[in-house]
Amino acid sequence: RALLAEENFLFAKSLSRQGNFPDAEKHMNLSLTIEPNYGSYLLKSIIEFSYKNDPKEAQKAVYKARELAGSDGTWRYNEGFLLMYTERFDEALKVYEGIIDNSYFNEENTLVEIYKFNEDFLKEHPKMIQSYFILGFLKYKKDLNYPAALEHFDKFIAESVSQPKYLVLRSRAEEYKKELKNLMNL
Repeated sequence: RALLAEENFLFAKSLSRQGNFPDAEKHMNLSLTIEPNYGSYLLKSIIEFSYKNDPKEAQKAVYKARELAGSDGTWRYNEGFLLMYTERFDEALKVYEGIIDNSYFNEENTLVEIYKFNEDFLKEHPKMIQSYFILGFLKYKKDLNYPAALEHFDKFIAESVSQPKYLVLRSRAEEYKKELKNLMNL
């Protein structure tokens, strides 16, 4: 059962990467029907958000994935993004701080996917500037890529100045920007 569930999940994941969300969803659901599993719940969160535009269902899937995660922390990235997207910034910051405090095997590959997702998301939704903050935060705290982090924080700060709803994120971004400038001797 576990192998059949995994096979359907991997097929669903491949289909989703090709943008074939209807077929991906079909195989993901089949995988979950055969045996509830971490990967399929993570994929479900992505499909619910990206294809069905339902962040509430996406979040439910993330919490199901969390129950099955073991030592894998990928679910935290999904949760953090969804909290940012739904403008629950204080909660999102706590999740991202938890991401910094924990690492897991193969996390560098997850980060590559997270960066691509947020960059693509910004191209499609340029007003969802919280992705600049996410990119800056992760490049600063996880990758130690200070120049890239500073660039993303600068973009976030510039875009958020006239939007009071981003005040908590903007003040944090300005704090990180100062830290980065000190670290880079600027």
